[in-house]
Amino acid sequence: MHFHQECRSPKSRLTSFLLTFVLGPFGLFYTSVPGALVLSFATVASIITAPNTDEVVLIGSMLKYWILAIGMGDLATMMHNRRLVN
Repeated sequence: MHFHQECRSPKSRLTSFLLTFVLGPFGLFYTSVPGALVLSFATVASIITAPNTDEVVLIGSMLKYWILAIGMGDLATMMHNRRLVN
């Protein structure tokens, strides 16, 4: 019995963008589970380790991970679709 089934359909770059734009690193689960886990952990860790940090610095840190998630989602979508062609 196989627990892991490989998805053979192409993924939408627009869907990836919208999910990562709205959900940030958690939106990466659409395209890259390992990437989503790492980036989500890094985002949560940066929030937990900076309890006395100024709000502007904290928001800037979260924004950095949010933008990185959007880029990673697009890259993972393109790589997934390219693997389907080859």
